Amino acid sequence: MLIDSHCHLDEFSDIKEIIKKAKENRVEKILSNSVDLKSAKKHLKLKQIEQVEIALGLHPSNSVFGMKKEEIEKTLNFVEEKIDKASAVGEIGLDYKHGNTNDKRKTQKKVLKRQLLTALEYDKPVVIHSRRSHHDCFKALKEYSPKKVLMHWFYDEKFLNKIVNRNYFVSVGPSVFTDKHVQNFAKKIPLKNLLLETDAPVKFNGEKAEPSWIKKVAEKVSELRGIELKELEKNCEKNFEQFLK
Repeated sequence: MLIDSHCHLDEFSDIKEIIKKAKENRVEKILSNSVDLKSAKKHLKLKQIEQVEIALGLHPSNSVFGMKKEEIEKTLNFVEEKIDKASAVGEIGLDYKHGNTNDKRKTQKKVLKRQLLTALEYDKPVVIHSRRSHHDCFKALKEYSPKKVLMHWFYDEKFLNKIVNRNYFVSVGPSVFTDKHVQNFAKKIPLKNLLLETDAPVKFNGEKAEPSWIKKVAEKVSELRGIELKELEKNCEKNFEQFLK
């Protein structure tokens, strides 16, 4: 079974067609992440689709893109009220590209802390977004110690040992098709820590990614690692099950 461990289904206009294409390419499970209040509300409806697992959370960039304190509070309250209906807390984390002032970073850290506490209280895994903020992200994760962590779109080799030592998962996406650094990183991730993602509908080479792309991602990663596709699938399926437990 192939699995897309990170995407945003609510951003597609024809979700049924996207799910159909995914199934035709043997993608049987999809973890879709919310990024704000509107997105979280949409995800509660997506939960009704058999193949879909949902993560509820406030994305770090959204928390500093013109959101008022009242809006942030309303979103976090909603996530806390509905998190029992979700499989994970996500997409959460820190983004210092957009959190480019001390005040913005302070806001992001507060939002992350609160969502990590929610994950702990409800015993949920977390999906982490970390951009230009790895030291602070790992510091927060160490302090609050969620049981299961997925580092999404994370390709910094300097921190790979931390991921492995803490038994975190890390997902590889479509950038593995052309990015030499990502290709090299994908070969170094222990199989027990590896998951696959698309981050759909993010664009790659001008084309919107879809969950159906996981088949191509899996083929490329198995080729790079010199292992059978079935072995990679089996390991990723096992890892995904462990992540959501």
